[in-house]
Amino acid sequence: MKPYKVAIVGNGMICNAAHIPAYKAMGGQVELAAVADIRVEAARETALRHGIPRHYTDAYQMLEEQKPDILSVCTPNAYHKEYTLAGLRAGCHVVCEKHLEKSPASPYKLARLISLFPKAKIIAAHLGGYADGAAAFDALAGKDIWLDTSNTASMDRGQIKAIVANHPREKLLFGSDYPLFDPANEIRLQQERLRFTDTEMHALLHNADGVA
Repeated sequence: MKPYKVAIVGNGMICNAAHIPAYKAMGGQVELAAVADIRVEAARETALRHGIPRHYTDAYQMLEEQKPDILSVCTPNAYHKEYTLAGLRAGCHVVCEKHLEKSPASPYKLARLISLFPKAKIIAAHLGGYADGAAAFDALAGKDIWLDTSNTASMDRGQIKAIVANHPREKLLFGSDYPLFDPANEIRLQQERLRFTDTEMHALLHNADGVA
């Protein structure tokens, strides 16, 4: 199978410490094609450090010339929405750091993306609400979106219960915020928080098989 072509906008810490190592761990499944940052030295250094053939200061030029299959958005929060939309409009799969926008309205804007791009498969970390479970419940529960369970410790247990009870169980994904939290420990803690049986937890751990 032809590898997925990957481009990354925003070449700071999270790009170099998390996204690029994760893509490299996928081996021949992906090709790191280009990076972009408004700071030319950051883009150049990232490309040289990781053996990435092209670097840009203009992410839109990168999208136009490289036509990537996947765009990782690793910019500061204020630019997440802009580049997520740019990637979707360019036909990319988009991996965006949280939040889509650092605002209580973020879950509602995710819901708007679902309506604007009905063929997109959208996965939202932290049950889609980050620390705001009430907004996630109101905007996203029951919608055509995958919600992952990372960092549920920051959310009210009643809100977690409401989201899980009103969302398709097959569209819940296990997340652990690794390497911040140990996945094995998170499995135990999340089973307690979500009040899942062993069978339900096993299904949660395997729901990602249905995303592709």
